[in-house]
Amino acid sequence: MATTTADDAPNTFSSIIDKTRVTTLLSVAAAIALIVAVALWAREPEMRPLYASLPDRDANAVVQSLQQMNVPFKMADNGGAILVPATQIHDVRLKLASQGLPRNGTPGFELFETQKWGITQFQEQVNFQRALEGELARSIQSLSAVQGARVHLAIPRESGFMREQERPTASVLLTLAGGQTLDRSQVAGIVHLVASSVNNLAPKAVSVVDQSGALLSSSGTDDTHLDPTQLAYVSTLEGGFARRLDQILAPLLGRTNYRAQVHAEVDFTESESSDELYKPNRTPGEAIVRSENTSEAISNNPVSAQGVPGALSNQPAVTGQGAGNGAVSNASADAKGTTATQRNSVTNYELNKTVRYTRPQVGAVKRLSAAIVINLRKPDKPDGKPQPLSDAELENITALAKQAIGFREDRGDTIKVSSASFALDPVEAVQEIPLWRKPEVISLAIEIGKYLLATLLIAYLFFSYVKPALKHLVSARLQAPNAEGGALTDESGAGAQGTRAGDQATLALPDPLESARDIARRDPKLVANMVSAWVNNG
Repeated sequence: MATTTADDAPNTFSSIIDKTRVTTLLSVAAAIALIVAVALWAREPEMRPLYASLPDRDANAVVQSLQQMNVPFKMADNGGAILVPATQIHDVRLKLASQGLPRNGTPGFELFETQKWGITQFQEQVNFQRALEGELARSIQSLSAVQGARVHLAIPRESGFMREQERPTASVLLTLAGGQTLDRSQVAGIVHLVASSVNNLAPKAVSVVDQSGALLSSSGTDDTHLDPTQLAYVSTLEGGFARRLDQILAPLLGRTNYRAQVHAEVDFTESESSDELYKPNRTPGEAIVRSENTSEAISNNPVSAQGVPGALSNQPAVTGQGAGNGAVSNASADAKGTTATQRNSVTNYELNKTVRYTRPQVGAVKRLSAAIVINLRKPDKPDGKPQPLSDAELENITALAKQAIGFREDRGDTIKVSSASFALDPVEAVQEIPLWRKPEVISLAIEIGKYLLATLLIAYLFFSYVKPALKHLVSARLQAPNAEGGALTDESGAGAQGTRAGDQATLALPDPLESARDIARRDPKLVANMVSAWVNNG
């Protein structure tokens, strides 16, 4: 059994102190490293996807650019998504866009920058179609609401026979950003953009579909034979009538106690008509003379030969008393002859003519149908039953509604007002989102929780490991001179011991007796050897 002498006791005690010091330093270092790691984790920036579902070629180019710009990034979704700090996402996108990245795997007219020798005409046509599709997709992606786009063109081969000539068609698949929608004008703009870029492509031959498979474009007509513009006009017209009813009924009934709908039949027929009406001029005073022509003709007619043809008529007149006078008188009358007068008068009046050109208004309302349902009146007493409106109240509301929508009985308009019990109270149906479920509140809570957790973890590590370790290290440093002083001989002088005692008093050392007990509890063998050495030396 190896024994430890008095000379070896200080060295052994020093080795124990050194081991304790090393262990304490390692514990402090580990705790400090853990605290630094927690602090770095708390300060780690929030990572958001820069691009998602990138092809390998584009992902490689983007990663190289990020490394050159010294931007931290992470790969997610098996390399399909690239994450960057949320505070730098917009700057990084702008810098990558200036470099033409990402290309989204859709080549444009850069296909023709590296032409190969011996390419066939068919390959040239295919490359041109691919380039055109890529350029159209890039143009469509420039819209803020469009996250991605793919364009498919079906361009038939040209034929020398006009009867066999086919028209091209196009299909556009859009990937809209989260919560974004396209209105009719934007869809029409995309359709005309594609139609204007392809020869002989009609806008009706372009189909636009979103990522959910919903058809955004229209072929021009539907089952009602109305184009989108006409449908929008009808919807706007019906909405205007419904708003008029709301403004009248809301103050009387409350917005949650009624429902009103209006259906309008609109005539979009375009026609022209012309009428020519002629009316007789029966009133002389109102007739307008256009022209008047009057002519008069006077003519004298000589006496022609009279009597019985023969010898007697050629003989001279008889000079008898009676007969002669009569003959002379007749001859004189016959010699004078007859006078004829003819008058003609022609008056032309202006025609009473009416020419009318009629062109009916396009979009005129042919008929209105309105329906209003009113909730039952709430009872005055808690145990009472809801009561419907009286007939007088319904008639009053009907009259007000007719005036609001411009009711015309000759047009065939109809309106129906009834009172019924609502199955569900609209106020109870619309529930406000709780505060703790709002996205902004959840995000703020996560940030606060992360920093609070880091603070609590750092405090726990410091008070549980670092502070006791430092205290133990200081205690070990103060115990080492005390132990070495007890092993010194009297030749060391009382001055050194006094100095150490003064140092211990200044440093407020713990009780030496308690330290000796602690050493005896930890290493009884060492204490026994020291006592044995003291006895042998005595």
